[in-house]
Amino acid sequence: MKRPRSGVLLAVAGAVLLALFSALATWLITTNRWPELPPGALRDLDLWAGIVFFAALVLWLLLPPSRRSTPGS
Repeated sequence: MKRPRSGVLLAVAGAVLLALFSALATWLITTNRWPELPPGALRDLDLWAGIVFFAALVLWLLLPPSRRSTPGS
């Protein structure tokens, strides 16, 4: 059997860490141990993060194929 590539292991480790953080944060919030943010504290943060990600993706796609660096290659 082939060993998984390091990119696969990195993706799995990231998913596990995200799940652990999510479970811990949920537990802290439900037990009132996490400070409550004021209303509107993170207003439009998702919009700006999406715009930055979209701009980075467009710039990466505009690069010639020979200059693109992809994980695992």
